[in-house]
Amino acid sequence: MFLSENLASLLKGSVIGRVSAVVLVVLGLVELLLSIKYSKQILQKGTQNGFAPISIASSLFFGLVLLVVGIMLLIATF
Repeated sequence: MFLSENLASLLKGSVIGRVSAVVLVVLGLVELLLSIKYSKQILQKGTQNGFAPISIASSLFFGLVLLVVGIMLLIATF
């Protein structure tokens, strides 16, 4: 199991845990959608910024991490 027994029992049925899980999932989805939108814009118009691919990759990674942690927290609270 990803969470320890004490943390899982603490989160079980917690309203704050459920709300924070939903917030993390929503933030993860928003981050993914915005990074995909930005990458499409960069591909169409181009950019002189050499750091654009790094920002796209890091925002995709951050969005996935938020989404996975939110889903794990949702599973742990139910």
